[in-house]
Amino acid sequence: MDIIRYDRGGLTNRENTSYAGLYTHVKFLAERLIKGSLVRDEGQDFLYNEITTAYPQYLSCTERINSFVKSKFSLELTKQEVLYLIIQIHRVEETREETNNA
Repeated sequence: MDIIRYDRGGLTNRENTSYAGLYTHVKFLAERLIKGSLVRDEGQDFLYNEITTAYPQYLSCTERINSFVKSKFSLELTKQEVLYLIIQIHRVEETREETNNA
């Protein structure tokens, strides 16, 4: 979560349901890392390419997370894990923008 907060300029509304979803996802990702059982890639190339092209700002954040994962766990995030992270981060950012514009 610290990497995401730093990269995305802070996630201020921690009571938001999107933030709770991201936090829960990161928590379960950490559990999968400890167990060494990341979600496997199963034909996600098209979706991965579409999402990473549409949201490059979130891809850079997941690359930082992946670097941390490699250094601490000697594992690499799968495309599926990266997709989940990008979607969750996007939801938080989208909710933050809606709140700021209200």
